[in-house]
Amino acid sequence: MPRSMTIAHPVLVALGVVALSAAGALAAPPTDEQIDAALDAYDTIRSEVTSREQYEERLTAFEAQHAEAIDLSQLDAATIERMSPVMFSTPERAQSAIARLGELEHPQSEDGAIALINGTFFTMMANRQLPELSRLKIITAHPALDDAIRSGNAEVYFTMLGYMGQYRPAELREIRDRVVLMDRLVSDDMDAQNALASTGLFDAVSAILTDSDEDKAIQERFRVSIASALRSARAGTDERLEMAAALDEAIIRTDGAFARGQLVGYPAPDMDFTWSNDASLSNTRLSDLHGKVVVIDFWATWCGPCLASIPNVRSLVSYYQGTDVVVLGVTSLQGFHSDQAQGRIDTEGDPDREYELMSAFAAERNMTWPVVFSEQDVFNPEYGVDGIPHMVIIDAAGKVRHRALHPATDLNEKIAMIDPLLVEAGLELPEISKSAANVSPDEDGHDHSHDEGAGQEGGHEGHDHP
Repeated sequence: MPRSMTIAHPVLVALGVVALSAAGALAAPPTDEQIDAALDAYDTIRSEVTSREQYEERLTAFEAQHAEAIDLSQLDAATIERMSPVMFSTPERAQSAIARLGELEHPQSEDGAIALINGTFFTMMANRQLPELSRLKIITAHPALDDAIRSGNAEVYFTMLGYMGQYRPAELREIRDRVVLMDRLVSDDMDAQNALASTGLFDAVSAILTDSDEDKAIQERFRVSIASALRSARAGTDERLEMAAALDEAIIRTDGAFARGQLVGYPAPDMDFTWSNDASLSNTRLSDLHGKVVVIDFWATWCGPCLASIPNVRSLVSYYQGTDVVVLGVTSLQGFHSDQAQGRIDTEGDPDREYELMSAFAAERNMTWPVVFSEQDVFNPEYGVDGIPHMVIIDAAGKVRHRALHPATDLNEKIAMIDPLLVEAGLELPEISKSAANVSPDEDGHDHSHDEGAGQEGGHEGHDHP
């Protein structure tokens, strides 16, 4: 799932927290008032403690005071889901909750569907693994799934579906026909949390469907429905809340240029550059470079493949030196700077410090092209950037012509993409390109006139994500 699109489910917040011991069974399930009091008390503990010892001491008192609310033997599936922060207070309690949910699974009832959904999710989180595809298939076919989703389990279920892109397409065929009907679960009256989670459903559909016209129409149906739900939720969300920013990004991911299929061959979405080690680019916009061919390399200091590709980018910059080709290393504020010698350096809330460190980093790494920080996230949803490094080429008219390139792509391949854009715009080619036509292929039948040097800063395969 895209990096900054989520507001964490309570289970995610509670993972790694230390323990509660088991409580004794009571004759009757807890009341709503008891559950609310227990959740409030537990949240207070998590927000106030400053040491493990203090935490354990507070938990002992919590267990004694709220034993009735945390007795698993008295909880139904919906209550366990509601109590999920407490359920994940320790690995042992999480496993006990999973076992209890297993007892509550039922092939017909709504609570059985809720147990199945949350048992699968709890197992995924407790074991830090992908959701079991066999169980997702059972959930998707459950007759009470719609009722379970509408009663408040959309977030958990859609989050799990969002991992479908991690499976091979052949493994998803059996679940396809059911998933493509699930836009029925998306509506404009969803609350903000569930609307945000519905982006997981969009990711699932994108993973399952092919490039056929029929599948493209289905994907567009989902996109429109989910984007509408997100916009409706955003309209009712206070601008000051963290959720508002999360919804804004989700809207772009589902209704931006890339999501609409209007990126390659269309005007490049603009970016605001807040800082650059080239002063002429600070406080400018991407659109200010209209008239030049622009190569954007989305990257970050913590990204290994990005750093390994620095020599490749340097070769590209050298090749087009003195032409109207501009290469930009685009990143965004991360709240920290990664340095091989010093490790991770915290810069949260201090952008000037992050800029300063970046300036030194670029000089030390001999980055001969400008590094710019964009106001937009480095995982820019308008460009469909879900992993870095990610290279984009924009023509002199300001249209995206190539995307999702790896900067370590062979130099000849990049030249074959860029040179025609210069010719198309009536701009000068580099001298070596002008003379390349006169270079005869060698005995193996290939023209090596543009080959990059063998020196590399490590491997360069793959993309990275925090």
